[in-house]
Amino acid sequence: PSAEPIEAALTRLREDGFVAYPTETVWGLGACADRPEAIDRLMAWKGRASETPLAVLTPSSASVADLGCRLEGRALVLAEHFWPGPLMLVLPCDRSWAKGVAGAGVRSGCDAAHTRSLWRSPRASMRRDSVH
Repeated sequence: PSAEPIEAALTRLREDGFVAYPTETVWGLGACADRPEAIDRLMAWKGRASETPLAVLTPSSASVADLGCRLEGRALVLAEHFWPGPLMLVLPCDRSWAKGVAGAGVRSGCDAAHTRSLWRSPRASMRRDSVH
């Protein structure tokens, strides 16, 4: 993908907005998991109740520790086998998220080029975790 749409997505995320991105099965909507205003906007747009929390999407099993979560034992085996992909794992985490985010529901993103480009952009000056 070209740099222009990636830059536009990063700008929108920095401004507490949300973006659409492809997954293995459908298009997802994502925002920065540690930005309360972004999460509120995403939840309102989706019409989602706060009792139905959003999952954290991470680029790889290696990045789970950066989120303050522990990927160990059977969860690690599953992640190594099925990630990137649609497998969600409930993991112990030592950090808090914006209200409406499931702090322990973590899944790796799909292998779509646009999603990888967004996470890997050298100009990204934001946390590299999002929710959907």
